[in-house]
Amino acid sequence: MQNLSIFNYNQSSVRTFLDKNNELWFLINDVCAILDYKNPHRALNLHCKPKGITKRYTPTKGGKQEMVYINEPNLYRLIIKCQKPEAEPFETWVMEEVLPSIRKTGSYSLTLTTEQQYQIKEAVHANAAKTHRRFFAVYKSLYAKFNVPRYQDILAKDFDDAMLFLEASDKQPALPNLDQNGRWLVIVKNNTVTHVENINGYNCINADVFKKLRMQTKQQAEYLLELAKRMRVIDGECSNSRLDVSIEELHPKFII
Repeated sequence: MQNLSIFNYNQSSVRTFLDKNNELWFLINDVCAILDYKNPHRALNLHCKPKGITKRYTPTKGGKQEMVYINEPNLYRLIIKCQKPEAEPFETWVMEEVLPSIRKTGSYSLTLTTEQQYQIKEAVHANAAKTHRRFFAVYKSLYAKFNVPRYQDILAKDFDDAMLFLEASDKQPALPNLDQNGRWLVIVKNNTVTHVENINGYNCINADVFKKLRMQTKQQAEYLLELAKRMRVIDGECSNSRLDVSIEELHPKFII
């Protein structure tokens, strides 16, 4: 799920997400726990409008689960209907801290929780184990991706993207089907395939032939340089009469 953020309200956590329209949605289970609604499903049916209800898969200790979120108007409906003393300070926190920050910056700039930091570290270790890269290299790529000096400074709203980044970067390119025709470039580093590319349309030559061509090219370049020197090109004079040795004598020395 995109833009998942966990707000810390006193000793409680409130899971939220921003949709594509920058509208904030609150996990109803967390809201009901703070407002002391014993039955979130009943509170939802009694006080919330269907238009402001949605479901999203959310990471939990037991894995990702589909959970119910409510929008800001429905949040206020639950607060207004709440008869507990917790309602007023919670409403103040939402209205004076969370929402103004979102409307000003487009996001609630909350850094990762301890649990999220632990998950980032575990993902880095898994990435390093699969790619045979050093931890430092994995962390460095993560810092560059999110423009932070350390992983603890990644914003909570970027947590999902950080996990996806680490999961995606530990996948090796699939090897080509051996039964498939074509030319392939496969680069292997530290016993790990790091690049696979179909290079149909490009001419491929044997390594020994390439070495010979490179030597011939080098010899031809030396020949031209020697020819330029003998014709006094540097001095601005370019006459065959200024050759110290005839061109015929130079030719077999450099051209194969």
